Amino acid sequence: MRNEIVPPVPLRPILRLGSLAHSVLAPGARGSVLAATSSATYLSAGDQGLLWLTTEQASLHRRGMQVAGPLPRLSPGTGWAVVGRRLDLGHRESFDLSGATVWEADEACLESVLPLTRLPAYLSAVSPVLARLPSPVGFGLLLPAILARIEYRPSPRMIAEPAPSLRRAWPAIRDVRDACLADDLPGAFARAEQLVGLGEGLTPSGDDFVGGLLYCLQRLRRAHPSLGPLDPLDLHFFLQYAEPRTNLISYTLLRDHALGHACEVLHKFVDGLMAGQALEGMERSATRLIGVGHSTGWDLLCGVVVGLMSTCGALAPRLSDQAGLAQPLLS
Repeated sequence: MRNEIVPPVPLRPILRLGSLAHSVLAPGARGSVLAATSSATYLSAGDQGLLWLTTEQASLHRRGMQVAGPLPRLSPGTGWAVVGRRLDLGHRESFDLSGATVWEADEACLESVLPLTRLPAYLSAVSPVLARLPSPVGFGLLLPAILARIEYRPSPRMIAEPAPSLRRAWPAIRDVRDACLADDLPGAFARAEQLVGLGEGLTPSGDDFVGGLLYCLQRLRRAHPSLGPLDPLDLHFFLQYAEPRTNLISYTLLRDHALGHACEVLHKFVDGLMAGQALEGMERSATRLIGVGHSTGWDLLCGVVVGLMSTCGALAPRLSDQAGLAQPLLS
């Protein structure tokens, strides 16, 4: 009997690695495929949770790997292993790790951030830019109502037939927003619990909104240490509540956001806001953000805006207490 010659598996390059993926993918590391979609392949990595493969067009995350060309088609349960500087996925897909560059989010530059006293005015200035972004989806349809509390604005345009998820989400989003405006972060955490798991898909809109909110709050505190850290017990109990109420992929992202880790495009958007970036630059940054996923970018953006409203507490007495201002949106 002749020995069958198996052709070598062609290596494809991994172009960029997130910092966590780089540390996890050491020689000898192994695990299995959790799930595969058209936009990402999710790898279970033991105690480190999840990593994922994406195309080079996707925004990089500390858990992510950008590959050249199309994503592999793999079934859940397929094994993966790192051999030297090669990532093998099953028997037919191998990737070269040796030339990948490593991405890590920059620390906030304290010299470039706006003073806290100027952030509310900047948010007011940038809000019309955000409100006119094209083709909102998901919670992006609620953005005019969210922004309406910053200062008096005309009633937002009406949504003729709001999706059930929007009707369910709006009271909680409104309450989270108003708690942030009152600088009542424990109250915001409590109301945000109602949004966990709300929506469809791998990352429900409610999770993405809360993720944007928590990431913004963490980033604000890194840029402005005088604010003090978020209460670790509040975070612990919130995440403990959230874990069984959503799926593993969405919870992993939500937890990373809560701990101050985000994808590259969200990171740049939030830092641009905190630095008072020129409005044209913020429009470009916001446009890139809303391009993430179907509605994920919009949901994240709305959460960030609400998080930034926590700097507006000093303005609360002069804000119109018109929760009904946004009601026509859902008529």
